[in-house]
Amino acid sequence: MNTEINGKTTVTKAQIIDVVHHELQENGNREITKRQSAELVECVFQTLKSEIRSLRDELDNNAENFEVDPSLKPERRLKISGFGNFIIRYKRSRPGRNPQNNEKITISSRYVLTFKPSAVLKKAINQADV
Repeated sequence: MNTEINGKTTVTKAQIIDVVHHELQENGNREITKRQSAELVECVFQTLKSEIRSLRDELDNNAENFEVDPSLKPERRLKISGFGNFIIRYKRSRPGRNPQNNEKITISSRYVLTFKPSAVLKKAINQADV
């Protein structure tokens, strides 16, 4: 299912749609069209994006508090049971330096999105028969 581009493995949305369509067909859902499979995959991706945006908005509403009180944990998690956690963190502005000329600069605040796999997913990738 994956493609290698410049030494990196890539899975396209079209490939995911093909696999979903094939799996649905194999499981007796023969009336499901490829277009419906594409809509299903797109719906899942849009739902994830929407949920992550709402978590970002929630963080955004508290950004001033994070700047003032460093003890506050500026992150929110979107947990998908059996898969993992998408973690969005608010990174405070901080001093830095330009490595080309050593000039002091301020690194602006921003949001960072990371993914932490669940124990179930970690176990699945370490078992040969999954």
